Order: sequence, then structure tokens, then C-alpha cells
Amino acid sequence: MADDLREWKVLGRQLFVARKFIAGVVITAGLLGTLYCVITPPVYRANALLQIESQKSDIFGSSELSLLLGSSSSSAAEIEIIKSRTILAKAIQSLGLDVDIEPVRFPLIGGAIARWLTPEDASPVAPVLGLSNYDWGGSQLVISQLEVPSALEYQPLSLVVEDENSYALYQDDHLLLSGRVGERVERQGVVIRVERLIANPDVRFQVTKTPALFAALDLQEQLDVTERGKDTGVLNAALDSADFLQAKALLQRVLELYVQQNRDRVSADAAASLVFIKNQLPKVKADLDRAANALDSYQRNEGSINIDLETKALLDQMVGLEGELSGLQLKKSELERLYTPNHPALKTLENQIGLLQQRRQRLLTQTRALPNTQKDLFSLTRDVQVASETYSQLLNRAQELSVVQAGSLGNVRILDDADVDVRHPVKPRTLLIVAAATLFGLFLAVAACVIRFSLRPTLSSIKMLDAFALPVYSAVPYSLAEKRIRSGKSAKPRLAGSPPAVLAARFPLESAVEAMRALRTSLHILSEDAPNNLVLIAGATPGVGKTFVSANLASIVAATGKRVLLIDGDLRRGQLHSLLNTTLTPGLTDALVDRIELAACIHPTSIDNLFVMPGGARKGIGSEVLHGDGLKTLLATVGADYDLVILDSSPLLVATDGALLAAHCGIKFLVTRLGVNTFQELELALQSLGNLGITATGLVVNASANSREQSYGYSSYYDAAPEV
Repeated sequence: MADDLREWKVLGRQLFVARKFIAGVVITAGLLGTLYCVITPPVYRANALLQIESQKSDIFGSSELSLLLGSSSSSAAEIEIIKSRTILAKAIQSLGLDVDIEPVRFPLIGGAIARWLTPEDASPVAPVLGLSNYDWGGSQLVISQLEVPSALEYQPLSLVVEDENSYALYQDDHLLLSGRVGERVERQGVVIRVERLIANPDVRFQVTKTPALFAALDLQEQLDVTERGKDTGVLNAALDSADFLQAKALLQRVLELYVQQNRDRVSADAAASLVFIKNQLPKVKADLDRAANALDSYQRNEGSINIDLETKALLDQMVGLEGELSGLQLKKSELERLYTPNHPALKTLENQIGLLQQRRQRLLTQTRALPNTQKDLFSLTRDVQVASETYSQLLNRAQELSVVQAGSLGNVRILDDADVDVRHPVKPRTLLIVAAATLFGLFLAVAACVIRFSLRPTLSSIKMLDAFALPVYSAVPYSLAEKRIRSGKSAKPRLAGSPPAVLAARFPLESAVEAMRALRTSLHILSEDAPNNLVLIAGATPGVGKTFVSANLASIVAATGKRVLLIDGDLRRGQLHSLLNTTLTPGLTDALVDRIELAACIHPTSIDNLFVMPGGARKGIGSEVLHGDGLKTLLATVGADYDLVILDSSPLLVATDGALLAAHCGIKFLVTRLGVNTFQELELALQSLGNLGITATGLVVNASANSREQSYGYSSYYDAAPEV
């Protein structure tokens, strides 16, 4: 658990070191998300509401049987009908939407610019930057007719405006035809009629003729129809489009065609049933006449005979059964035209008919006990009444179906017409996209840092330095005051006489300065056994803060009354002259190369007892100037003249200057920084000294408290241009 916690702390320090990189990636990702929302055209949603009413009764007037047969279509079935290719294709063709028209705009940002610049009167916007072949807003093209050969369907054609009344149509660079507004033009198999053209000359439109089938398939994907609640029969239809007027008109047309189709379907069912009933009427009328004649003939032959009470009761039951049986037989005949023999509806009817036939057979059995005269009279009277009841039923149903056929309203209606809330586009969802882009940027930046750290693991704790078997003489905490000093220094050139940009001189009570005082104490003890009073401050790589340590250590030692000389041994990127507000030249290279008098190369500072020898002229200077006896003589001279000489060298892994200087120094401190240096870098730096027979005296850990990103030191060592 402790190891896991330590690893998380190390990762946190490493991420904090890279906080500027992470912040940059996050801000960039957020800006890209915002840019995407700006250049993406808003998408609006058209909505409408439908109601599907349950059938009150079937064409025979039986609500019970209608429910049993499921004659009312389910919402799922109606949704599929609404989204059928037949209805969608008709809607597309009726509105002319099988012709797709898009003005050609400047890539990426042209659409956003057009939305910003389009005036309220929809007049075309003047070309921007002279780019007249693009639409910059306000252009309009209405084509009432476009017919192309099948080879050109789904192929983008280019319509180029010649003037306010004429145009030319191209396929790639091939001219198909030229025409004028309001005229029908036919050429090379292409027929076109442009009704309206409002655009600047040279503006291009991309025109595509889409087959109705393909357009309907595309619309199927875009149209969303769902039921509100469960079994409510209320459907919500929605259609998204960047053109809200087109979306509104198209959705309304789809629903109108669906309602009309529903009415036509009900009317067609009624018409088919009416034809069937009218075909049955002559036969039933003939049966009625035949039965009436037979009864009349029997009564004339037998004389006036009355039906007794028992026979009348049986007759009433039989007539009722025959009426029900006749009605079910008619329904069965109608359903046999619609369904297969094994359909559940037909099976149910057959069961009901079988039950009625059994009841009728029982009544017929009872009539056999009647006297012969009553039996004959019963049979003839039954035939007349049943035929009369059936005939009356058919006449009534024929009248009802005639009314249904003439004025059918169907079982669906539009509750809310299609409309669009133009105040709130559904896409792009700006807040969500920007938030998602920002979070993705954060994830990407952190992942990149973790990968980088895993490929280049840095030192994460002072304990890891034990592997080098070198004492750590000081751990200098990070200082916000130093960061403010450095920020102020870089904001504008330093003026002569201004205070030095040294933390110990500005804020002597800072904790980082106290750590330097501890290093001063260690230096005092070490100097007793050192061969000379020369101290080297070096680092393995740029950005560890060795110049910060050199300047502040020199300032603190000078505060004790000792004369201290600070030499800038970084011949390429030295910054001591800037920190201590002195000139770059004359300096070390001038004394070694140009043999300038040593006293002229040493500059006093505003800090008592502290003197500085800057790097000097840098043009064409390399490490060669540090070879030979010149450097040895110079260091011996200044060593005799000053109580302490501190040399700030270049990074050991960047140049050989540091190792050459270290050969002359009695004390060598190597500055490192947790979260910046890797184990291998520090090992290579010590090895570079060891190759020359030099052993580092000890280590100084800079910014050790929380391993913050280098706010001072060689943050731009590789990128900065050399000063001359």
C-alpha cells in the first residue's frame, strides 16, 4: 500500500511538472471543440403528433368480433406504414426534394461565414476577398423540374451563374446545357427548369438528382416515429434537418399522405364489402320470394291454419338462430376473401357457426314431435321469416357501407401539425461537445505524459539518490518568490542600477535561502580539506537550476564578509550577467582569447563583496578556449585574489566545458532536480567526470519540496538564440 501511494505521489509530481503542456493540450482541445460547434450548421427538429383511433365496429357492425379479429392496426404496424417507401417517395416527389441543391462555399468555414453574413432580405452577399465562385450567403436556387439520364442520377452536377437570368450546367468540366430562368431547357438527355435564381455571377451550385427510391431510403433513416407511452395510440413523428423549413414541409407532407392513405384504405374495404353484399341481395330476394310463395300456396290449399303456442315458441327460437347463423355465414364469406383458411379469425367463426348449428339441430329434433300440419306450417313460416330477416340485414348493411365509402375519415388524425422550435437546435450540442473535447484533451495530455514518463522515468525521491553513494548536501525547496523575480526579469530589459534578480538579495528569509545557508555551512567544512578555494556548480542537463544555486550561494557567502568571485563558465548560454545586472563583455573568453586584462573582465555587483566574471564574447567560441595553461593561470590568479571562487558551468551532458572546469576545482557540486533528471542522466554525468578521473563532491537537490516544473534554470537552453 505504501509503495502504491508513493507511486501515485510520483505520478502526481510528474504531471505537475508537465502542467503547462497539459493545460495547452486541454485549451487547444476545448478551442477545437468550440470551432467545430461554430462551423457546423445547426440542425433543427420538426415534430408532429398523430392519433390512431381504435375501430368502433367492423363492416358488419359487430364490435365484439372486431376486437376478436384484431381489425384495428397496431401502432407498430402504423409506424411501418408511415415509413414505407411508397409514402416517403410520394412526399419527396411532391415537394421536389429528389433534387438536392447545395451552394458551393469556402471549405470548412464557408458555411459559418454565410450564416453570419446573410442579410434579412436574403439578398446575395458580395464576394469576400474576391472569391466570386463561392457563395458567401443569401444565394437561392429553385428548380421545379430536373430530369437526367440514369447514368447521371446520383452524380453531382455544377450549375454556374452567368448573370441574374442565365446559367450553365456542367458535369465536371463538360458543358451539358445553358439556360435562362423560367424556361424549360432540354439537351443531351437533360431536362431542367429553373424557377428562381438569386446569386452573384460565377457562384456555383452543386445539383444532384436522386432517384425517388434512394431518397426514400435516406429519409427512412432520418424519420423517427415513436409511440408516446404504451398502447396510447398517440405517435410522435420527428425529422431533423439543417433546413428547418424543408424539414417542416416534408414531415407535414408525409403525415398528410399517410392520413389520406388510411382513408383510402378504409374506403376500399367498404367498397369491396359493398360489392359482395350487392351480389348476395338478388339471391336472398329470390329465396324470400320463393319461401313466401310456398307459404301462401300451402295456406290456400290447406285452408286457414293457426300456429299454436308451442309451435310459435319453437319458431321464434329457430328464426333467431337462423338469423345469427346467416350473419356469421356472411362474415365468414367476407373474411375468406381477406385471410387464409387457417387464420384464427376464420377458425373462431367456424367454431361459433358449429355451436349454432348444433342448437338448430336440437330445435329441429323437437319439431318432429309436432303434428304434420304444424310441422309443415313451421317449416314454411321459418323459411319466410329467415329470408326476410337476412334480406333486411343486407339492405341495411349496404346502406351503411355506401355511407362509409362516400365519407370515410379513416381511423387516424393529425393532432399537432409539423412545426419547428427554431430557438433551440438539436445539434450541435455546444456545451456537451466542448466539455467532451476538453475532457478528451485532458485524457490525451495525461496519457501522453504517462507514456513519456514511462519511457523516460525521472528521479522521484531523494532516497533514489542513495544508489550513487554521494552525499546530498542540500535540498532546496521550490520558491514562488523566485518565480516572481524571474517573471519580472523576463518581462522587460533590466536597467542599470536595478536590483539583482537573485533570491537571496531580494528575499533573504525565504526557505530556499535557508537551504542555501545550510549548503554554505557544508561548503565551509569541505573547504578545510579542499586543495583550493574553487567550487564548481554543474548539472547533468539543462533546466535543473544550477545557475540559481550558483548565484544564491555566492550571494550568501558574500554576506558573511568574504570576497566572492562568480565566474560564468557556460560559454554558450550563460545568464549570470543578466541576473546580476552587468554586461556580457568583457568576460572569461575575452581574458582567455583576446588577453584582455583580468581586472577589466571582473565586474562588481550591487551585492557587497560579490564580483562576477561573465562569459564574454561568444561568437565562434568553443570549448577549445578552456584547454591549455591560460585557464589554469587565470583560475590560480583569481583563487589567490578572492576568498571563494564559484564557477557556474554548462550542463555536463551538453558540452565538455563543465568537465574541463571541474578538473581545476577542489569542490564539485552536481545539481539535480526530481521529476526532471532521470537516473541514467545523472549516472552518465558522473561517468563523464569519472572518465577524467574526477569525482563529484556531492549532490544538491533543487526544487525538492514538490518537484515543480522548472520556473528558473535552463528552461529554454536548447531553443534560445546565443547572445553575442
